[in-house]
Amino acid sequence: MEELSAILDEAVSGVDASWTDVQKALYLHNWMIHECGYDYNEYVVGTPEYYQSGTAYKMLDAKQAKCEGYTSLYTQLLRRVGIHSLMVSSEELIHAWNLVEIDGNYYHVDITFDDVYDNYPGQLSYENFLKSNYAIEGTDHAASDWVLSNGASIDDMPVSELYDYGFW
Repeated sequence: MEELSAILDEAVSGVDASWTDVQKALYLHNWMIHECGYDYNEYVVGTPEYYQSGTAYKMLDAKQAKCEGYTSLYTQLLRRVGIHSLMVSSEELIHAWNLVEIDGNYYHVDITFDDVYDNYPGQLSYENFLKSNYAIEGTDHAASDWVLSNGASIDDMPVSELYDYGFW
């Protein structure tokens, strides 16, 4: 835990306290894509390697993980800078991503899908950054079984369209 805490502190050290929450979320989004990558290894379900591939620790230690690792790490980084985040998951999609709270509204952020250029370091996408339900559905997230980590229904969350057409 000490090692993980030290790495998290180092990761957020580039965040300026005077930045807006949008700026902080964007910085951490970009930091993760530049520092980490997707784990393309095929693990046997139920093995320790399978479960580790979905953790923030795996993402920080090996610099790669599955979507749950991206989501978990982003949640922990955001928490360090005072931003609330939930995990959204879908068994239908076999995928997970973040629902981030900014100024009392929620937005979808899927760093896994924005980390699309593994073979081209420094290249990233913002197609899945601060999106509404409608906008994120249009980026291969359409499913009827979204589940939030806090047990709430996505329909009960104040998800905003404010940044759907944002230029990052």
